[in-house]
Amino acid sequence: MEIKNLNFSHNKKEIFNNLNIHFLDNKINTVIGPIGVGKSTLLDILSGLYSDKVNKDNIIGFPSSNNIIYKLQHNPFFSELTVSQTLKMFRKMDLNNNIFNSDIMNDIYSRILEPLKNKKMGVLSGGERQVLFIYGICLLNRELYIFDEPFNEIDIYNIDLMIEAINYLVKYRKKKVIIVLHQIEYLPKLSTNIIFLNNKRCIFEGNIDSMFRTTNVNNINDAFKLLEKLK
Repeated sequence: MEIKNLNFSHNKKEIFNNLNIHFLDNKINTVIGPIGVGKSTLLDILSGLYSDKVNKDNIIGFPSSNNIIYKLQHNPFFSELTVSQTLKMFRKMDLNNNIFNSDIMNDIYSRILEPLKNKKMGVLSGGERQVLFIYGICLLNRELYIFDEPFNEIDIYNIDLMIEAINYLVKYRKKKVIIVLHQIEYLPKLSTNIIFLNNKRCIFEGNIDSMFRTTNVNNINDAFKLLEKLK
């Protein structure tokens, strides 16, 4: 999958200028960068939300929209539905009734979601809803999974399970995954291809080791600050 020479403006503001990105099929493509550079907008574009504003020639090799699942940063939900009822909705979303399960998915359900199954969505914490939506999306069978800030609000006791679930999509189910991430401290736990956006373009692509070589430091936060200064 590739973005080639993409120019994009929204509400009379230029977001991207000659943006070029290569996405790797066998890695979690992790989009990072300063606040306001268009990370979520990029996901919106890739999910097809701006198909009327983007030339098809700039977005290459992506699956059709019915083979993409997109977890938004803020999850819409029905407050009166229980956790069990919400999971039933996810299961009905699958195109071929081919719901996926694994040891990690069973672990997430038994440890986190089963004790909540009779609770209404409206009384769950933000982190509990995040877990539920990540779990529900990972149940489904799609070619491309897009997550905007999937780990926001999830407590430290559950974060590793969520990371493992998303890693599992790529490593074992051979799915394509793109995420936006603000908590860059989680990068070493992800099987990741880093995409650093700034100044309306992609200024770095590569793994953590190549990021350290590029910036000549061995600390993620220091590397981020140095990449931020690149023009």
